[in-house]
Amino acid sequence: MGLVTGLAARRGQGLRHRVALKFTNPVVRPRDWGAPRIAYRERLYRFVLGLYDRVITLSDAERDTLCDLYSELCDRIVTLPNPYVTDEMLEIMTAARNDRSPRIVACGRMMPQKRFDRLLDAFARLNVPDVQLVLLGDGPLRGELQTRVNELELAGRVHMPGFVENVSPWLAGANLLALSSDYEGFPAVVLEALACGVPVVTTNCFDGARALLADAPPCAVVERHDVDAFAEAMAAALRTQSDREVLRRLALPYRTDTALRSHVATIAELAGRQVHLQ
Repeated sequence: MGLVTGLAARRGQGLRHRVALKFTNPVVRPRDWGAPRIAYRERLYRFVLGLYDRVITLSDAERDTLCDLYSELCDRIVTLPNPYVTDEMLEIMTAARNDRSPRIVACGRMMPQKRFDRLLDAFARLNVPDVQLVLLGDGPLRGELQTRVNELELAGRVHMPGFVENVSPWLAGANLLALSSDYEGFPAVVLEALACGVPVVTTNCFDGARALLADAPPCAVVERHDVDAFAEAMAAALRTQSDREVLRRLALPYRTDTALRSHVATIAELAGRQVHLQ
């Protein structure tokens, strides 16, 4: 779609449109193995990104990655926070957790990218009494994941309620958000969890993960393929009292009003106009 839009903007009856592209996924993904595949994607995106006057990334780490690949385009690549966090999320009070079993929540479509099989394997290794895992979402791998739950003898401890419209109430009642993906853009659910004061343990599946969570213990970022490290990080987070306000402050730059203002200002700059935002 980025290719089609960029070409259309450049060929609009001789008009020179100024266009911006929001870039939300990595150029090279873990599944893109082999030198020919990697070289193809890098060259394709050099051409696509070159069609745009602004390329918007969701974190400084993503911008740095693109600038390393395409130094000639760096002056048009900007970071703008996505409008993820609503006032409603920030107002939700995290439920009291001392009178029930600890709960880990994971969210996403049940597809290979999300690697819920990895999460189940790590969960099976947790040495935390009575801990429960809730997988929110649905998808083509649901049957395989249920089979894996049974193989790991986790029935009764893993719950898969299906797709839910609003994950915030589930996060507010959780002790931990777990993200086990192979790759992501900049996952909204991480910021939703932080907005609710819930710590996050994630694989290094998105640029900026370590920068975002480095100063927010007991949050942790682990290597994608290290299941033992994933289990240990989750166990440590469950045993550690987190500072909810520190976690919530990390989400504030992504409030809808703040993020929308920065987007409007960038679009206005492209259009050669000045705007006065209230």
